[in-house]
Parts: sequence; C-alpha cells; structure tokens
Amino acid sequence: MVYANDDWRLSDKLTVNLGLRYNPMTNPSIEGGPGGPRQITDYPQGAFVVVDHAFASNPSLKNWDPRVGFAFDPLASHKMSIRGGFGVFHNPVGPRIILPNYVNNPPYIFANEVVTPNGAPKFPTPYSSGGTPAINVANGIDYLLDNEPSISQWNVNVQRELMASTSITIGYVGSRGTNLLKQVDVNPVTPSVVNGVTVYGVPRGAAAGLISNPRQNPLYAGLTYNQSNTWSNYHSLQTSFNRRFSGGVQSQVSYTLSKCSDLSSGSFGGEGSTPATNPYDIGYDEGPCYFDRTHNLRASGIVALPFGENPIVGGWELSTIVSAVSGRPFTPAIGFDQSGLQTGNQRPNLASGRNLDDVIVGTVTQWFDPTAFTLPAAGTLGTTVGRHSLRGPRYMNVDLSAIKNVRLQGTQLQFRLEAFNLLNRANFNLPNANIFTAAPNGGGTYSATAGRITSALPARQLQVAMKVNF
Repeated sequence: MVYANDDWRLSDKLTVNLGLRYNPMTNPSIEGGPGGPRQITDYPQGAFVVVDHAFASNPSLKNWDPRVGFAFDPLASHKMSIRGGFGVFHNPVGPRIILPNYVNNPPYIFANEVVTPNGAPKFPTPYSSGGTPAINVANGIDYLLDNEPSISQWNVNVQRELMASTSITIGYVGSRGTNLLKQVDVNPVTPSVVNGVTVYGVPRGAAAGLISNPRQNPLYAGLTYNQSNTWSNYHSLQTSFNRRFSGGVQSQVSYTLSKCSDLSSGSFGGEGSTPATNPYDIGYDEGPCYFDRTHNLRASGIVALPFGENPIVGGWELSTIVSAVSGRPFTPAIGFDQSGLQTGNQRPNLASGRNLDDVIVGTVTQWFDPTAFTLPAAGTLGTTVGRHSLRGPRYMNVDLSAIKNVRLQGTQLQFRLEAFNLLNRANFNLPNANIFTAAPNGGGTYSATAGRITSALPARQLQVAMKVNF
C-alpha cells in the first residue's frame, strides 16, 4: 500500500486536505484437489478448466483512491464553519466471496461425481458419464472480473454555534457506487418470440407451472456469478442539533431526508442478495435500496436530576432515545416462476385503472390490496411494477432509563432501570409479498395470505441492572 496525505493552511480561515491511496492486492492463488482447482473461463459454452489464480488478471491494480477536503471559517467570531470533501474508496473482493465459489460449487460438489477412496473428486474426469452433467453454479465469482467495487462519496455542511455548548449542522451527503457485484445467470434461458412477444417458457397444461425454454448451453443449468456491473446512488439532506453536556443536560436531535437507489442491495462490495430477475437486462431491477428510508428522525438526551450530593436522592440521571423512521421498501412478487427464466422476485403487473399510490390498505391483515395486481401472461415478465415499489410499516420507538450512581471509596455503583419500547408500540415487520399461487395452464390465483403481516419487533421490555466501576 502507498498512501500520501497533506494539509495546507492557505489562510487563517481556509485549510485544504489532499490525499491519494494506492492499495493493490495480489491475485489470490487457488489450490485444491488432484489436478488443481477448476473454473469456467468462457461461460456458458466452456468447460471447467484448471486455474491457478482467482482471476484471469488482477482487478485490484486499478484501485487508485484520491480524496480532497476543506474547512472554511467565514466569520470573525469563529462561530461558523463550512466543511466539504470528496473521496473514492475501493472494496477489494476478498475470501468471503472467492472461497465459496470454489469449495461450494462444481466440480467439487456433484451428486453423480466419481470420487477417489479418500472421498475427493476423481480427476481429470470426475463425472460418471466422463463429461459434464447439467450442473448448477450458485453465487460464484466471475473469473474475468476486471474492476473491483468502489464508492465515491462527497459532502458539504455548515455548522453554526447558537449559544455556549449548542450548535446546529446542515449538510448534503451523497455517494455513487460503481462496479458493484450483482449475481447474474450467465447461462440464461433462451428467449423466443411468439406473436411479437418475447417469452421464456410455455405452460405445462393441466399441471401448474411452466416448462422453460432451453438454456444457452443445455449441458449446464443456471450459472450464477457475481459480476461487477451495477451501481448505486445516494443523496441526502442531513441536519442535527447538538448540545454538549452542560448544566446537567445533554441532548441531540438529528433528521435525515434521503433517497437511495440501486440494482441490488447487499452487505459486501455491493454483493446482491438475489440474482438478476432478467439476465438479459439487469436494469430491470432498478429501484430503491433495501435499506432506503426516506425520513429518519433520532433524538436522545441525558438529564442529571438537580438533587445535589445527597446520598439518597442525589446521583440520579434520566436518559432517553426516540426514533421515528419511514417504512422499509419491499417488492410485490408473483410468488413463483411465471416467466420461465427460473429467477426469483418476479413481479406482477398493475391492474387496469390502479396505481401504486392507492395500493396500501395499511392493516395487519391486509397491508396492501393484492387485487391491484394481475399475473403477467405465461412465459413473460411483468412490465408495470418496479422493484421495491411498496413500503412497509414505519418504525417508532421510545427507550427510557433511570440511573442511580452511588459513590463508595474508590468504587462507584450504578443501578439502572431501563425500559425498551416504553410505549409498547407494535412495530410490525414486512407483510407477505407473494401475491399468487400457481394454477394449471400458466395461471394463478390470489393467495389467501398476500399482504398479511404475521410478525413484529419485540414488545415493551423492562430491565433492572447493577454495574460496578472500580
């Protein structure tokens, strides 16, 4: 790793910071099994071939991370500051992604593999047929990965002191992720055109479900690989009021108005939690991020009760945390493979005359109206309902604690009485988003549990505790 950073004090009022980081990693070497580890290097038509590294070339060699920042003091009273910054940050693809691709996928895991006496796959022909069976790869990593995930972040904020120990901050914070990982089936079902409509399967007739068209390479089933081909956007207005502990009171209130959109939300390098619904058009899944919350209000405070040093009534503190957050987005889903693409999270169409603004009913037994949606024609994808286009119940919560501090020689005892979800508000989880149940001839019927909420976060909890500080 090479890193350079410096601060320039251009004047008494302005300071500028510049930095550059270059942190390449080695292309991980892969070892395992007689004959070596194997990977499909030219999917979907290629076979598993021996490889000695995780990637064909090292994608981390492009990981240049510049950053710049400034701080400006515009007033002679020094009671205001304006700050801003921009930076690029790469997220290297590490063992968490690479290792499962080799140890949990073919050719090491097959139902019909031929194994040696010690239980290892027999190389160079581990299959009973001597060839490659119709196998499935799940959550693999693209051997031809060319770029690693990165995020560009920027912000500008103004902070103003209102009075002693009290300040407010107003700022804009944004980011854009690029080359994020998303799982894509690189051996998708081959589309056909029927009466000018693209279809991926045909009904089974009297049986429920569809018969999918052949895959691009019929020798393989789905080959789902993480590819660095998606993005994310985040924009927010962030405000806060802060009072440092003074006069026995400390408090903070923050509010964020934000919007986050992407093609697939995940927890590592942008890794998508589900494969692309349409492998031929990953943009089909554009929508709010899984963690998008339009409004987010948090308030907290501590009050030292003014009872002096009296050993009985003194030493008491009250503290509280209040939260109010918009509901989580979720995707209205068909509930089964209606297109024949054999991908999850397939979406319905809106019924004629309906719009998403009037879909929410808002009750526990029916959070949304399932009859506002219709089933797409057998073998096709829905076209009028987006990913994460509905919102679940909002979250509101109040926690409160009463604390008694007792000073002893060289020791402090702290007694705590705490209430979580003090108001005992029911904060419900998301409803059942699957709308239909599969029926014969490529049809479906409305599910009796569509839109129903069946769980919630914990009810009020009381806790008594004692802590010894020494």
